[in-house]
Amino acid sequence: MYIILKLSTLESLQMIYTFNNYQIDPINFSIKYNNEVVAVEPRVFDLIIYIIENKSQVVSREELFDKVWNTRNVSDATLSNHIKIARTVLGDDAQTQQVIKTIHGRGYQFVAEIKLLPANPNSNDKSRSNKTRKIFSYIALLIIIALLTVIIVQTPFSKQSIDEAHHNKSIAVLAFLDMSPLKNHEYFSDGISEEILNKLAQIPELRVISRTSSFYFKGKSTTPKSIGEQLNVAYILEGSVRKYKDKLRITVQLIDSETSIHLWSETYDKTMDNVLQIQDEIAHVVSEKLKLSILPQSKTTKVNSVAYTLFLQARHLTQSGTLKDLIKSELTVKKSIALDPSYAPSWHLLGFIVFRATHGYAL
Repeated sequence: MYIILKLSTLESLQMIYTFNNYQIDPINFSIKYNNEVVAVEPRVFDLIIYIIENKSQVVSREELFDKVWNTRNVSDATLSNHIKIARTVLGDDAQTQQVIKTIHGRGYQFVAEIKLLPANPNSNDKSRSNKTRKIFSYIALLIIIALLTVIIVQTPFSKQSIDEAHHNKSIAVLAFLDMSPLKNHEYFSDGISEEILNKLAQIPELRVISRTSSFYFKGKSTTPKSIGEQLNVAYILEGSVRKYKDKLRITVQLIDSETSIHLWSETYDKTMDNVLQIQDEIAHVVSEKLKLSILPQSKTTKVNSVAYTLFLQARHLTQSGTLKDLIKSELTVKKSIALDPSYAPSWHLLGFIVFRATHGYAL
């Protein structure tokens, strides 16, 4: 059962899918026919939304297992039954296939003509007021940025001005490589990198380069020495993640950026149930290798593995900055919360999504 939170800020930005007198609202998990609410199961709703969002292509059964059920342990009969229910909900059937078409040997495709409508078409005055406030907010933000730029430009700065001891306690955590068989877990490898970065940032005397700067080198053939010089760091942490079903292999290397020497390397073969424990262990080992204060031992939080995967997917979606992905991220993190309401980072991410929507950063 999914937890549904009313987010007025996202409702004002939400676009509703319409076709054949049907209205589908992804934010409020609702389907209406001639303005009458149509009952639909959560999983069937997710199936409909995913096929609609990918209507320009054929969606394979394997992709639906992975994206809608988040597992491959689903029978073909289960999927066929959900497709049948989805067609019934949308006034379609297996004979006519005017909405959801079966492409034999390939998968399914949404073929009805879709139109997009704003969720609140009668709120023009409110929208104009909101736009006015946003314009003034943007102007104020631009003024602040301009002032900071002047201050930074006029402030003497050079690599030599940084204390050598401070430089020696600096690190950049690069985006881990996705080594999964289908190369379709980039969100997960990026998420693991960011989680380790956040843990290292808790060490007071260690200067940790931001995610934005570190991930700039993702996909680029840049040497450790060059990265170290550009980011002005002494050490680089890189690695790779291979995820297959519930199996997990994380390989990590700590490198001296000046000499490109590997100071430490380790491979962790675990299951998803141990993912948080691995992150803690990596952060502790790095602390020891750099002779820094060891992070205080804390009880590793237990989290539902599927909920954690959904959390990483949702956070990855927020990086694009588009409204479409912002809405997807909200839907995804709600699923995570429904599976494991005790995992605080998911709630924190949901609050961040609302904040971005409120300030219009995704527009």
